[in-house]
Amino acid sequence: MSRRHGWLWLLGLALCGASSLAHAAAGRLLYVNGSVQIKRDGVSIPGARGLAVEPRDEISVGPQSRAQIRMNDGALIALQPSSVFVIDQFNFPSAETGESGVGSSFLKLLRGGLRTITGLIGKRNGDQYQVGTPVATIGVRGTDYRLALCQADCGETPDGLYLGVSDGSIVVSNGAGQLVLLHGEFAYVAGPSSAPQLLLTPPKVLETVLNEGPSGPGEFEVVTAVGPDDSDCHCSHGENDPGYRDVVVPGKVMFGEGTRSLAYTTSSPAVDGINAVAAAESAPPASFNAEGALTAFRGLDGGGTTGFRVAGGAVTNVGFDPDTGMRWGRWSESAQIAGADVDLTNHDLHWIVGPQAGTLFALATTGSATFDLVGNTNPTDNQGHVGVLGAATLSANFAAQTLSNSISLSINDQVWTASGTASLHSPSPLFAGSYSQVNVAGGAQGTGTFAGFFVPPPPGQTTPAGAGLSYNLNSGGTTVNGSAAFGHKH
Repeated sequence: MSRRHGWLWLLGLALCGASSLAHAAAGRLLYVNGSVQIKRDGVSIPGARGLAVEPRDEISVGPQSRAQIRMNDGALIALQPSSVFVIDQFNFPSAETGESGVGSSFLKLLRGGLRTITGLIGKRNGDQYQVGTPVATIGVRGTDYRLALCQADCGETPDGLYLGVSDGSIVVSNGAGQLVLLHGEFAYVAGPSSAPQLLLTPPKVLETVLNEGPSGPGEFEVVTAVGPDDSDCHCSHGENDPGYRDVVVPGKVMFGEGTRSLAYTTSSPAVDGINAVAAAESAPPASFNAEGALTAFRGLDGGGTTGFRVAGGAVTNVGFDPDTGMRWGRWSESAQIAGADVDLTNHDLHWIVGPQAGTLFALATTGSATFDLVGNTNPTDNQGHVGVLGAATLSANFAAQTLSNSISLSINDQVWTASGTASLHSPSPLFAGSYSQVNVAGGAQGTGTFAGFFVPPPPGQTTPAGAGLSYNLNSGGTTVNGSAAFGHKH
């Protein structure tokens, strides 16, 4: 039996015994934005808020459209634009029908992406819950996770299945192997004949969910917000539970109490392999001392998400912008990072952090803005030199979901210039991109990356108040790092 036939056979099992449930509601459409169609018994039905969904329904979400489903067991499923999703089998016994047991849920993602918080079926009996794709099958043990299936429709991102876990764990398997993912971990499956591979850094295609959740570090916030007249969306969730803010309303500020956005960059072995990183995390552990220096944060160490506590080193370039609430600085000389003594003489740790309250918000999808440089750390290289950031620009086209950044700096008697772009993924306020042009005095060429976040807009506005980013440049064995803060005048 081929692996592809094996996948179809597995999902075929889900269909067996579903005939009796073909016309029983499995849930309902909680939210519809744009073009959503349900194919049922060969008939196409326009999707509408409150419409019941049934086993064997094929739900198609058009470009620039979104849909969210509340299953009868309490599960939330947010479908991304250009997605095709099938409810193969769903049976949730209830006291009203006199049925017993934990039920079953077998779903299928044919195209696009989804974000889901599993319901009672996945929490009580993971063996009766699966999400099938053409690449691999996903099982759970009660979790919050994200999938993106790229099939020549993700730009430069290679085809395959991308996964990220926010809470709990999932099991990713196909005929070539199996991989267990815990919270804060990511994976990639190239195809049905390729074993799942653990990723050391979050894949860009999952950027829309790279946020920390209310339950603690290493988890995602649901990057959505409650829309008008959606009081019934709360269901059994408390205000502080994942899933409370479960309807995407672009431009609407989300609750983000106790959460900060963080961008940092370093060449230190303590965070080996990470150049420029942006993330959102609960605060604490993002904390500061009396001088305003960052003393603890969570980040990637090359093997997953780790808590870093910085102490004992020299901190310089500490800055604060009252209009945006951003803070920045850099650690140098020597320090203790994650409990280990680290020589930062030639590996400064640059950071910039967003305001604590309200950091998470749904990014606008209309308009554009240009941001001015309001603060920065002095750039440093891996040879112990300290330079000067001469100029930096940042502009965003929220309608086109693109961002442009350029920098010009002087270090070790050389002028470096870099310019590049990034794709925005509203509603996420985080971004990451590459510099397409890096030039060093004398004609040398290089490469570079940057990552950052937007700061929530002022009350009554839709344009972010500012943005923070970290950058990393490389040329001829020399690495230059730094961070910058940008503000916008409304």
